[in-house]
Amino acid sequence: MEPRDEGVKALGLINLYGPVTEERCEEVIDLMIRYTYAGGDLIQFMISTHGGLVTEMFGVYDVMRMCREDCEIMTFGVGKVMSAGVLLLAAGTKGSRVIGENCKIMMHGLRAGQEGYLPKILHDVEDLVKMEEQYIKCLAAETNMTKAYIKRLFKKQLDVFLTAEEAIDLGIADKIL
Repeated sequence: MEPRDEGVKALGLINLYGPVTEERCEEVIDLMIRYTYAGGDLIQFMISTHGGLVTEMFGVYDVMRMCREDCEIMTFGVGKVMSAGVLLLAAGTKGSRVIGENCKIMMHGLRAGQEGYLPKILHDVEDLVKMEEQYIKCLAAETNMTKAYIKRLFKKQLDVFLTAEEAIDLGIADKIL
């Protein structure tokens, strides 16, 4: 991959505002890879999202893990960090995950709307269960929460809202902005 010019290398600021979509995640992944390959040593990743596509979140998460090997990723949760955004906030370099004092954090189990013939619905549900198990595994790896604790939260089938202080206690973030 070609290194970026020095002006872009010096910036290292990436924003994910709005929904976690294929288009937005493509931009985030591209910038993270380009910045890391250009020799950058710090990516500042600002996140404010209601969440979105879990498959795209996993794409960004995997790239973040790869880039963390060569580059510190400082994550900032501002405004709202919900659903798919929670794992992305937590995936920053430990010690460099910052949250706004008034940031609204919300996590929940995966949701989907299936339709069609019963065999298709059952197949889709099996895949959804696997994705939720992977999400729980990744969230537990990046935070102070155990898989059992996360499963208990998700089993309630409710949105779990957290204050900035609670997010720090659970290891989603490290300090308040």
